[in-house]
Amino acid sequence: MSETEWKINKTSPQCHACGTPFAPEAAFYSALFQDKEGMRRGDFCESCFLNNRPADVYYFWKTSLPKAGSTAKKPRPVLDFDNVLDFFKRLEGDNGPQRIAFRYILALMLTRKKMLTQGEKKKNEQGQVVQQYREKIAGAETIVHAVIEPELSEDEIQGLSAELGVLLGMAPAPETSAPETLVAQEAVPE
Repeated sequence: MSETEWKINKTSPQCHACGTPFAPEAAFYSALFQDKEGMRRGDFCESCFLNNRPADVYYFWKTSLPKAGSTAKKPRPVLDFDNVLDFFKRLEGDNGPQRIAFRYILALMLTRKKMLTQGEKKKNEQGQVVQQYREKIAGAETIVHAVIEPELSEDEIQGLSAELGVLLGMAPAPETSAPETLVAQEAVPE
């Protein structure tokens, strides 16, 4: 796998920890983990996740499988933006091209939800454009986050946003038999 891809598996039909199959419409947790290969996904029944949550969870969300044969549209999940902000912060300082692109998209999403506000823009020593985002915490000082702006086309931004929606549980995975793959273009000129 190239360094600009994340290979994220589809939802598993059973718990990663205990092997119990997921019942249709029963809640379970999906979690992202970071390892040498990149990001990997694990799905856990509520009991295993809540009682023995893995320590190295990078991000997680609660979801369910649709009822077999159901044509009813699944309600759009409610996204916990505090968790999205936490995910954004965890990506700070990680200079992998796909993580830079993800962090940029998350910053745009959090700005739209008024959890961050844009500040000044400047170039860093490597010539990359860096946008400052301010996070105001009630009763505390403003926290400033520097976000590298990757060189992405509108189509690449839309593609990354769609993949991020799948990863965050906001959108269904595309119907394919292969594992889900997220591809980000190299953000730094070679």
